[in-house]
Amino acid sequence: MNRLSIADENRGAGHGGAGRGSRGDFGGGYEGGRGRGGGFSYPEIFSYPSGVVPQPNAAVKKIEDDIDKAVLALKATGRASKEPKLPQRPAFATQGSQVIQYANYFELAAKRDLSLYRYKIVFTPDHNQRLPTGRKAKQLVRLLIEQRFMGKYDKIATDFKANIISSMSLGFFEESFFEVEWREEDEDVTPENPRLLPVRLIPTGTLQLGELIDHLSSTDASSIFGGKEEVIQALNIIMGYYPKVAVNISNIGANKHFFIEETLVEKMNLIGGLEALRGFFVSARAATARILLNIQVKHAACFIEGKLPYLMREFFGVHGQDMQKLNRFLKGIRLKVTHTERTFTALGLATIDDGQNTRNRPIVPRTGAGARDVRFFKKETNAPIGTGKYMSVYDYFLETYGISLKQIDLPVVNIGSRQRPSYLPAEMCDVLPGQAPNTMLSPRQTAEMIKFAVCRPAQNAESINRIGPRILGATEPVAPTLRGFSLTVKPELITVPARVLQGPQVIYKSKETTNANFGSWNMYSNKFTFAKGLQDWACMWLKTPDDSNPVWRNSTDLNERSLKPFITKLKEVGMDVEIPGFYTLSDNEETIAENIRCALAVEEKKSKRPKLLFFILPVHTPLYNRIKYICDVEIGIHSVCVVAKKFAKPNNHQYFANVALKFNLKLGGINQTIDGERKLGLIHANKTMVVGIDVTHPSPGSSSNAPSIAAIVASIDNKLAQWPADLRIQTARQEMVSGLDDLLKSCLRLWARHHRNKYPENILVYRDGVSEGQYQLVLDQELPLLQAACRDLYPATDTKANLPRISIIIVGKRHNTRFFPSSAGDADRSSNPRNGTVVDRGVTDVRNWDFFLQSHSALQGTARPGHYYIAYDEIFRSPAAMSADRTIGNIADKVEALTHNMCYLFGRATKAVSICPPAYYADLVCTRARCYLTRLFEPGSVAGSVAGGKAAPRAVEQGQEGGEGGGGGGLGKGDEARESEVRVHELVKDSMFYI
Repeated sequence: MNRLSIADENRGAGHGGAGRGSRGDFGGGYEGGRGRGGGFSYPEIFSYPSGVVPQPNAAVKKIEDDIDKAVLALKATGRASKEPKLPQRPAFATQGSQVIQYANYFELAAKRDLSLYRYKIVFTPDHNQRLPTGRKAKQLVRLLIEQRFMGKYDKIATDFKANIISSMSLGFFEESFFEVEWREEDEDVTPENPRLLPVRLIPTGTLQLGELIDHLSSTDASSIFGGKEEVIQALNIIMGYYPKVAVNISNIGANKHFFIEETLVEKMNLIGGLEALRGFFVSARAATARILLNIQVKHAACFIEGKLPYLMREFFGVHGQDMQKLNRFLKGIRLKVTHTERTFTALGLATIDDGQNTRNRPIVPRTGAGARDVRFFKKETNAPIGTGKYMSVYDYFLETYGISLKQIDLPVVNIGSRQRPSYLPAEMCDVLPGQAPNTMLSPRQTAEMIKFAVCRPAQNAESINRIGPRILGATEPVAPTLRGFSLTVKPELITVPARVLQGPQVIYKSKETTNANFGSWNMYSNKFTFAKGLQDWACMWLKTPDDSNPVWRNSTDLNERSLKPFITKLKEVGMDVEIPGFYTLSDNEETIAENIRCALAVEEKKSKRPKLLFFILPVHTPLYNRIKYICDVEIGIHSVCVVAKKFAKPNNHQYFANVALKFNLKLGGINQTIDGERKLGLIHANKTMVVGIDVTHPSPGSSSNAPSIAAIVASIDNKLAQWPADLRIQTARQEMVSGLDDLLKSCLRLWARHHRNKYPENILVYRDGVSEGQYQLVLDQELPLLQAACRDLYPATDTKANLPRISIIIVGKRHNTRFFPSSAGDADRSSNPRNGTVVDRGVTDVRNWDFFLQSHSALQGTARPGHYYIAYDEIFRSPAAMSADRTIGNIADKVEALTHNMCYLFGRATKAVSICPPAYYADLVCTRARCYLTRLFEPGSVAGSVAGGKAAPRAVEQGQEGGEGGGGGGLGKGDEARESEVRVHELVKDSMFYI
């Protein structure tokens, strides 16, 4: 058993100061969660019972060092690879203080002579031309293995979808046809005359694990092995097989496994009929000299296990008697029927549309009707068609099973189809465990989920180390499949060498510096580096008519208690601010647009047009989205929103400072800087434009017509303070940015306006949101568009050599790698690694140029480092980059230091953030665009709305029908209306309107 040790070292007091940044556009808090006050904190450190920290694998280090020396030797002779695409790691970085970290990885030991035989599964369509999917496909493959390969069951693994992997030949070498005797999941015995379902297996080759191990262990810097991804995919299928067949484990999503038996399950009620489960994500990874298993704690929201009536009443307690919503909520839920022990999938509730166009259709007076009210036609046994009678579900159970239903007020569920319904009373159904609903969590459920998910790092490390391998069947008794493939999971978390980079000093006006201890700081009496004036603005207080407990008694009370102190804070940070115009508006989405326009008209008559509108909202309502759409898209004016209860708190200096950060950024100011000459490398020369790109996709619950949205931000100078943005919609779930050339052109034109019509010599791109399997797509599809944009805009007199150098760094934040301090001295007060911790050894492949950087100090839970992968590089290997800062040793050090230092320039926070600002800002632009398209991304919030309001007339004129929109999933006529809905107004588009 492992233990948690409490370090007896004082790590100092917490930071209190003003201006911690904020989440969303409502002020308060800062990136990563809630603020922290003063006091002492003692890190909890994961350790093994011996208390001895295992040293990083010496064999891995030797191979890393040998390849590093070989690369440096090639560089010295001028024979090093100059290929910019997927460039070889130029060297391992060396800067920073050396530490050792635990990583959430286990070594996977395998025999070098292991052969992996691969077979492709091909299903045959049924009589309706439908291929088996989901549970039916899984049952079909399970039966195939049971009936045809039972003697080799421990030598076979499958993903139950498309692939079978075996450690021995299955006895055929060309496509083979099998007939499977079908039985349902809950049938123990095959029926006498079973249906025969055809399945084909096609051999697709044999993989030799030794070839991958030889490649990973080779000291040849140019060694290439093209089959790495295929071997890793096969290993993932093998390692995931046991949790897919174990009866006490539920699988939710790709490679995520959750114990569901009472002795091992960890769960919590989320209210509304849902509960949270704790489980693990598992993935095989290729690293230098070895294969690793990445295991990370995961959480999922599931239907509450147990009696269906309990789930329904929990749902009603949150959503009321909304039967339409319950009908959608229950769609696809798996139920066990108590009187027959059979399992079924529910379509939903009985509805008034059941059985249309059928003879003797059921009688359902309303959606969600109970067992006494829902009636169906019961045919007489051995009688002619049409002979029978209508009877209620209640009477049927009484007559057939002698069961007198007690909970007749609850709705009946339909386990058939809409045309051929089959009804069951709720009290006869049990909800099977470990089922994820196809629905979005409510804000309250999300908050509860976060409470459940947040665990201290040492607790997560202990859980991963103790339980993670168990969910794979890798502990005694070892799963038969792992024995059959001779695979062994070494039972301890690995350790890796890490380095802690020193962060920069933050500079404010008059060169005043602030030390960023633990990656955060406060402004104290400092002023913004460049504060913009604000003479013309207006404050709009939105009140609910029935507010029985108002935050302020009246507008005078608001002004004296909150608005005047806020204006004082704006002046303290350096902004020249006048008293705003003041308006009290009703909290009504029907009239908000008209009221805003009327207030603007009044202000324009008094003086010139306001630069900014300041909204005080009663709560974080959908009206926020409507306001953003009106201001950003329709009118073209900056807006900042706050929540009344937060804005009204006494002694509110920190919150006011948070809001001030956004005021200044939106108006074009500079909040803070760092020493560019020493900390920003070649960017200091003012010839490098830094770009951030991200794409957001429709989430569960979005309309079928919801598009994906691509966003771009770009710096305008070497201060890296202002990042104007542009955005486009594109086909749903398309990750690559199709209009990237036009997006980059808009950024280049803006750069030229700030640099006497000169374009940048370097374009450094931080690309967010790309999975590992899509790196090549970025180079194949997006890089040519970036290059084409430059060819179109740069002067025709320039030769190819004079076009800008481009580098693309892919930013990963949805990965599953975590690090844990091995000593208290290497931990911050949240027991996470200290901010600035960087890892480029141990869990990486020496031939790839990537690194993990934890640039922030997490406030709670386990910190997630950013993952940076250099996919294309023309900049950092150039002489200009090498000479930019001679105090930083090699190219790898320069990239890591630059990325880390930029994290201190996120203008909305007084702390270093978790990913570099260009990627962070691009993500915020995507979030803002989702506000504009509320009617598609949150179609149930305000039906038929544009960003929470009524459908715009122009949308109707262009063919948009309101509601969830017309047209299909492509970019058709209805999508043209949506394109206009995300086109930011000319008056604000060259600013940080999204911040």
